[in-house]
Amino acid sequence: MSSQVPTVAFQRLKKDYQRLLKEPVPYMKAAPLETNILEWRYIIIGAPKTPYEGQYPSVFVDFRLPSRYVEPGLDGPTLGSVVTSESERRLLAKKSKQFNMKDKTFCSLFPEEADQIREEIEKMNQEELDKRSPYSLPSTASLPETFLFVSVLSSPNETDRRQNVRETWFRLSAKGPSVFITRFVVGTMGLTGEERKELEEENEKFRDMSFLERHEESYDKLAKKTLASFVHAHEHFKFKFFLKTDADSFVRITPLIMNLKTVQHPMLYWGFLDGRAKPFRKGKWKEPEWNLCDRYLPYQLGGGYILSYELVRFLATNAPLFRIYRNEDVSVGAWLAGLDVKYVHDPRFDTEWTSRGCSNEYLITHKHTTEEMTEMYNNLKTSGRLCTKEFQNIILVQMSSENPLPAGWEKRQSRTNDRVYYFNTATGVSQWDRPEASAFGKGSDLKSVQCLHLLVKHEGSRNPSSWRSDNITRSKEDAINILKNYERELRDASNIEGKFRDLAKQFSDCSSAKRGGDLGPFERRQMQKPFEDASFALEVGEMSPIVDTSSGVHLIYRIK
Repeated sequence: MSSQVPTVAFQRLKKDYQRLLKEPVPYMKAAPLETNILEWRYIIIGAPKTPYEGQYPSVFVDFRLPSRYVEPGLDGPTLGSVVTSESERRLLAKKSKQFNMKDKTFCSLFPEEADQIREEIEKMNQEELDKRSPYSLPSTASLPETFLFVSVLSSPNETDRRQNVRETWFRLSAKGPSVFITRFVVGTMGLTGEERKELEEENEKFRDMSFLERHEESYDKLAKKTLASFVHAHEHFKFKFFLKTDADSFVRITPLIMNLKTVQHPMLYWGFLDGRAKPFRKGKWKEPEWNLCDRYLPYQLGGGYILSYELVRFLATNAPLFRIYRNEDVSVGAWLAGLDVKYVHDPRFDTEWTSRGCSNEYLITHKHTTEEMTEMYNNLKTSGRLCTKEFQNIILVQMSSENPLPAGWEKRQSRTNDRVYYFNTATGVSQWDRPEASAFGKGSDLKSVQCLHLLVKHEGSRNPSSWRSDNITRSKEDAINILKNYERELRDASNIEGKFRDLAKQFSDCSSAKRGGDLGPFERRQMQKPFEDASFALEVGEMSPIVDTSSGVHLIYRIK
């Protein structure tokens, strides 16, 4: 803070700011600039069901002057909200939001509102594109809306399979349809009247089936069915993300959604990635039409993967133009090639041609019998863990004559030179040397932890700015020295947790400062690896040494 600020004014404004943090005023937020506590910004949040809804007028106040303020978003859009048409009102609101997003100070002081405005602008832009595009499919304005649409591919005769899924992982979350909607996708073309009647009666009872009227079920037509499922979902539902999975896959739906919210991206393609496989030239999966290159293009393995709405929209809109390859996963990878896709490889998707075994880290695991699905469900309900006992599939990871690998490692064979290598399922990293220690280390039995943290950024941080400063120029060495001082204060404190919360609220460069540094519960792979390792290695009530990540340097205190 500026050294010219009078002590009385500084203490008064500091006390007012702390009171605002503890007792927020409805539809208003305020914060001082990092460089001068006498200069404040506040925003008025338009209340729901009023002409001002969706607006964030921003006001600048300088306490050194008797009466001075600047209202960059207030004058035009607010007046316009009252006297203009709906379309003009939307245009003015969009301009107001775009104005705020160009203001670095606004984005730094009000990060949550900035994130919400970004989403609203993207939604407005998408709606405008939908109206203009000659290739648009039917409007989604009145369709059921959800965060995650779950498409379970199933054949007509898999009645027992579908019931098993309903009685197992469909029951793992009490969240309503605004969070996720599930549908079994079944082709009905060519069915007898009796077969069709049985399916309709099943759907009448459970209301969780989607029928592809123009698709005839056949194992060699899975690529066509997969594409038809994208079209059907886009025509009948509004969603942000799409999960494609199979009736013999088990999905841990709650941690999947939690992790999805940490990796979400408008062009996301998330699963177990295969990008170097050679095309099959013989056998039932041969690809006589594949002539793009001597390798398959990157694709996620089909036991379960996530696509963003934008990618599904692209696939559905352009469905008539695509060449259909024999393998449905290869086809999806080829159709998306050339787009600016966000590929995310995650070994927690156990979605290969056979299961890699059982790990409590898995989000999706494929190729299971109904008995195995029921066992996994019962394990989660009774112990919170997926596996009765973690193990690795001998087919994939080791020869029976060898000693078992440490937990979390898999033995594999390189396609390029036939050498054996070892894959760390916790980190996704491979190595040539045989591992000697567990991939998970201390805390590997923990499902999740909850920690406080205090972040000090420096000039080398990946984003050297925060709610406290637009431009952080301190060196990494200075940041570490600052943390060491905090560390000494905390070690001497009679109530470490209380002191930690106070320091984090005042000095942490993370937006969690307003919660006293509380990050809430998180699982593995949600945080940067050094941060995760340190957090899961702590006991409850224990504080870490200084932890270095690309965000900056941290102190971490585990509370749960």
